[in-house]
Parts: sequence; C-alpha cells; structure tokens
Amino acid sequence: MAARKVTKSYRVRVLLNFRAAPALTAEILRELQPGETVEKVTAPEKAPKGWIYVKAGEMTGWCMEEYLEVI
Repeated sequence: MAARKVTKSYRVRVLLNFRAAPALTAEILRELQPGETVEKVTAPEKAPKGWIYVKAGEMTGWCMEEYLEVI
C-alpha cells in the first residue's frame, strides 16, 4: 500500500476510540489517550461528516474529529 500523505497534526482531548471504519459500530482497534498526538492522513474512502482518518503510531484508523485539537 502506498504511503498516505499527512495533512494535519492533532492532540487527543479525551479518551477516544480508534476505529477500523467511520462508524460507532465499527471495531475498536485501540483507545487513544488524552494528550496523545495523531496525524490526519489521506483517507482510503470519503469520510462521513465528523470523522477523520488518522495515523496513531504505526496504525491507521478512524476517530471523531470533535475530540481532537489541531496542534
């Protein structure tokens, strides 16, 4: 798979579920901790309103943008 382009960096504001797909029913890959930094990357599909595709460590997945702050 080609590398995804980083478009913005964010800090997690609250304990946040990091999901496999942009839906509240999607598998939770792990929990993002408050203060953790993630990077918004180009998504493999169009993101539904409120969701963004991010890279956390070596993993990529989806989370709700309202719980992140731009850094």
